[in-house]
Amino acid sequence: MARNLEVDLLKTLKKELRNALGGCGSTLIDDTSNHAGNWYAIIAQEQTELDVSGCTVDIEDFPSSTTDIIIGAGVVLYGNWSAIELNSGSVLALETC
Repeated sequence: MARNLEVDLLKTLKKELRNALGGCGSTLIDDTSNHAGNWYAIIAQEQTELDVSGCTVDIEDFPSSTTDIIIGAGVVLYGNWSAIELNSGSVLALETC
């Protein structure tokens, strides 16, 4: 039983490490279209304005659909993103494994 637990833990660590390093791929989003996918983080490549009404993300206290967000270059937002839409700028969306 302890062996199974160790194997499960190692599998989980491997998956999380691959996620953290972007090992499952990424998507560069640099337009104002709505993008659907399965991402665990977005990294602003420049000052970027998120169109909150076009974003679907599982983040506690994410702003209402009436407030867009401006994030600075290099800022990372973690969450379970399934839709991303920008008003300006660009982000690198890291895909979930």
